[in-house]
Amino acid sequence: MLTQLSVKHFALIDKLNLELHDGMTCITGETGAGKSMMIGALELVLGLRSPDIIKSTDNRVEITAAFDVNQQHDVKQYLQAQQLDQDNDCVIRRSFDKHNRSRCFINDTPTTLQKVRQLGRMLLTVHGQHQHQLLFDRDYQRRLLDAFAGHQPLNEQIANTYRQWRDIEAEIDALQSTQQNGDNQIDFLRYQLEELETLNLNITDQLEKEHHQLAHAEELVKNGQAVINDLNDDQPSLLDRLHHHCQALEKFTHLDKRIANTLQLLNEASVQIQEANNELKDFLSEIEINPQRLSDLEHQLSRLHDIANKHRVTVEELPTLVEKLKSELDAIEHYDEKRQVLTQTQQKIARHYQKQADALHQSREKAAIQLSKQVTANMHKLAMPHATFHIEFNTHEKFTAHGQDKINFLVSINPGQKPQPLDKIVSGGELSRISLAIQVITAKKYVIPTLIFDEVDVGIGGPTADIVGALLKELAKNSQILTITHLGQIAGKSQQHLKVNKAQTANGTRITIDYLEGEQRTEELARMIGGIKISEQARQHAKEMLTAVS
Repeated sequence: MLTQLSVKHFALIDKLNLELHDGMTCITGETGAGKSMMIGALELVLGLRSPDIIKSTDNRVEITAAFDVNQQHDVKQYLQAQQLDQDNDCVIRRSFDKHNRSRCFINDTPTTLQKVRQLGRMLLTVHGQHQHQLLFDRDYQRRLLDAFAGHQPLNEQIANTYRQWRDIEAEIDALQSTQQNGDNQIDFLRYQLEELETLNLNITDQLEKEHHQLAHAEELVKNGQAVINDLNDDQPSLLDRLHHHCQALEKFTHLDKRIANTLQLLNEASVQIQEANNELKDFLSEIEINPQRLSDLEHQLSRLHDIANKHRVTVEELPTLVEKLKSELDAIEHYDEKRQVLTQTQQKIARHYQKQADALHQSREKAAIQLSKQVTANMHKLAMPHATFHIEFNTHEKFTAHGQDKINFLVSINPGQKPQPLDKIVSGGELSRISLAIQVITAKKYVIPTLIFDEVDVGIGGPTADIVGALLKELAKNSQILTITHLGQIAGKSQQHLKVNKAQTANGTRITIDYLEGEQRTEELARMIGGIKISEQARQHAKEMLTAVS
């Protein structure tokens, strides 16, 4: 859910810092006060609105939105996949210079506008602004219907079958692509394999090791012999001197036990040095200095590296390349048999997919009838007595990960009117109420963390306004709700109340937003109920509304 919104130098907002809570928050204010400006800032930071709404300014515009995504597993998975995760927080920041060029950040990491938009659609949706309705998206409509019907097991099964079918399709395409060059390709593959197999790739590591030893043999013998000389050739040698010193100390061991300890260490060192001397002599006697063998190894390794470069792989990858070429050659030489096996397998999977798709389609049609009835009933409650909701199916033969249905939500507002898609609804108020009618039913199954309703109260009042407020409050049990409203019946049902104020200052017109509590909230509700002149009756009514909510 949205926890904080910070705005600097956006439109008429100089500086704004809001902290928001779960449940239902209403935004009120005089007509023309700029209530939608806060929503515009949110849409802008999430990449859901064009920056052309920013007027020319010498100040840098910066908008930051912080979300708590602790309960949003899909959002957390997305952030982890993009390496943008940061505990349970998601902070999106977007800034604009005077030329409207923007920079985007997710959790203080620079990112693309596309990623911000993808994330924004998972976090928040606005109902009432035509150009940014998630509900217009046909895929989203399909997901709502499937969530309502409890289709997750069916969806997972058909997605898995589709992946199997698609993998076989890819194998067939690759097989056909390999076959296209025919005999020329066979000859070329055989030539490549013969060239590689003459190199005896299985002993590459041994060649490298032997080459390394021979390359350093002369230097190793030289340094090893110097050690042996130091240990043995000097008169007296290191070992002789050490033995002499041990004898000299031995007659004093009875004076102090520390001398005995020292003597023991020297004797052990003498033994270790003698063993090292003997082992080094044996090792050096086995080392062979063979320039011819070294030259042969260098030639073999050079050829290996040349062949690897030719095939654009590393020497270590050459055995894998051989297996790949053998597989390609086998595929061409046995093309007909392989294609037949793959085709039969794909046809079997396709039949299985079709059964699943048909079952999913039938279940969707049944669920669509129930969802349509419930949404239609809700729309009747929301001052649209003649409205009907329909779900249109267009089934196609194309295989997809989610079946063969194209879903389209349709609405008819007036008697005899042909049902039309949601994006054809002209009235923003009607569209908001239709969205509310749908969301109230589907919210328990498919949750968007934050829902914003703008213009939901246009053209309604009285009992209908009470119903809208009650539905919004019910919806707030599953999602965070922000609603811009002119009606006290709706505002009075919210847990948090924000009031937008427009004022003239020395620097021009500015907008501020205040949190209302206690008497301030009572006065605002009374103003919304009674108009400019607030009567005691309006105040009493406002208090009763707030008492009912608490």
